Amino acid sequence: QEENGHEYVDLGLSVKWATCNLGSHINEDIGTFYYPGSDIEIIQGKKYKKKDFPQLFTEYSGDINMDPVTKKLGAGWRTPTYNEWSELIDQCTWRYIEYINKNGKKCFGYEVTGRNGNSILLPSNYGNLGYYQTSTPTSNPKKIYLFIFNNTFFYFFY
Repeated sequence: QEENGHEYVDLGLSVKWATCNLGSHINEDIGTFYYPGSDIEIIQGKKYKKKDFPQLFTEYSGDINMDPVTKKLGAGWRTPTYNEWSELIDQCTWRYIEYINKNGKKCFGYEVTGRNGNSILLPSNYGNLGYYQTSTPTSNPKKIYLFIFNNTFFYFFY
């Protein structure tokens, strides 16, 4: 199914999930990370100044001024909340897989299957480590909760 030209999957949960990550057009790509409320692309290993980022006092999911997914993909698309990620963890089956990407490189990730049998792929971002943004801020107004996984664990971190 599609909305605004982007595909989504119904996993039988409270929200639909995109078939690929922001900045990608296929499910096996990791996509692009943006800091909420800015157009700054987050690049691993690059130093950022805290003054460049806005305060995050409330959940920004769907806020056109703060949510990078809504900014890039339009109304109807947004970054999942901490609670929606928790629902995905608790109510779906997770299977860690190894696959070959379009460039012939060995990759890792989780195939996440809902109770209705539909599934999505969450590719690892760095080797076998994967992390995904939530739209839920922590007690530190410069940080958000991240969902992190590898082949043996998954948890929330900030």
